[in-house]
Amino acid sequence: MEKTVQAQEYVEPELEPGDTFLRPAALPFDPDEFFRETYAAGCSLLEEILAVPPQGEQFTAAVKGLHALANILDRLFHSWAEEAGDRARCQLKEESEAFVSSFTARGDAPIRRLLAHAGFRREESSRAVWCFDREDPEIRLRGLTVRLCLLRFSELQRLRGTHRWAQSSNAAVVPKPTATVPELLELYRSPSEAPELEKPSLRERNLEAEVRGKIQERRSEALAPVPPVPLALHEGLAQAARRLAQAQRVQERSQASPTRLRASEVEKLLAQMPLPPGFTAVHLYFRSTELPSIFGLTSSTGRNSGNAAGEDRAADILAREAVGHWAARVPTLTWPSASLCGVGAALDYTVNRGFVVALLIGFEGACVEEASAQRSAMQDLRRRQTAAAEAAAAKPAQPSFGARVRTFGAPAADAVLNRK
Repeated sequence: MEKTVQAQEYVEPELEPGDTFLRPAALPFDPDEFFRETYAAGCSLLEEILAVPPQGEQFTAAVKGLHALANILDRLFHSWAEEAGDRARCQLKEESEAFVSSFTARGDAPIRRLLAHAGFRREESSRAVWCFDREDPEIRLRGLTVRLCLLRFSELQRLRGTHRWAQSSNAAVVPKPTATVPELLELYRSPSEAPELEKPSLRERNLEAEVRGKIQERRSEALAPVPPVPLALHEGLAQAARRLAQAQRVQERSQASPTRLRASEVEKLLAQMPLPPGFTAVHLYFRSTELPSIFGLTSSTGRNSGNAAGEDRAADILAREAVGHWAARVPTLTWPSASLCGVGAALDYTVNRGFVVALLIGFEGACVEEASAQRSAMQDLRRRQTAAAEAAAAKPAQPSFGARVRTFGAPAADAVLNRK
């Protein structure tokens, strides 16, 4: 007797409580090693481009080309969530006026080599264009690495300020090849525009902040005696987490049986973000069914749930419950390679449900301490520059050179020229 085989629709399995790692696809290269080599080569090209006097037309032309390349990469990665099939957004026309003025000035060979180093490839058909293949992970990593080089150059340029008039070279603004691959995750932390995303309420924002703090506390306890590097907030991840939490709220209203998040939903949102290839993500999900008792509502507005100091006790209670649930069932909460996080929350009083989603990203085996040290060093330089500028502004202006001028109205005091 023959058995009839019926085709069954494939149903993607739901994420289990312990199955929270979203590992990247296998790459034909080592991301960390490739990044170090590309970043060192980018610094060398910047040094070659800036091998001109700090003043004059040559320096102006060199800085103009570097700023133009930085703006091109920014527009490219800010539009990453759009359709990748539109190759016109990834092409530069060599005959355009903007390209000629930025990349065809004197000494154009180094700046064009930097353009090619960033992943752009020159193609000739009816006209010459420079194309950026956004589907190629190696080219994407090249573009992000060169953008990090240009960001370091801009920061050093601002720190140098007017001191360039007293210098004979641009060695002070050439970045050193000491960056780490986790720094690429922080390049584009601002979220893209999402008009369909609901604006979180004040209580939901309080809950997100409490969850971030509780996650850091749990990590410090689990990884003692060496305290872990604090997780920096990634606004793009936070927006993705809010979108996932709000989608779960909509599904809860429309379906009788609750469903868990699926891996494809998380991966789809992460693919729309300009993140470097090779990273690993951790997904954490919590669903509460006790909003009335937790929040102690006395009215539909949720009053009397705080204290005199303005603390949201309800958000603290729900955050403790969510992070405690993850700490007991999900060992990846204390993943030591995590460097950035984003938390999203959605509360629904009509169905008495609350949803919390947390996303952590990092590079497996990467040294998070080095990335944190680089970030702290740049923040320290910015603070010192700001303090010096404030001290100079507070100090009364004195003539440092030139003739001493006195007027008939004040013959005993030196006149101050050019007070501005």
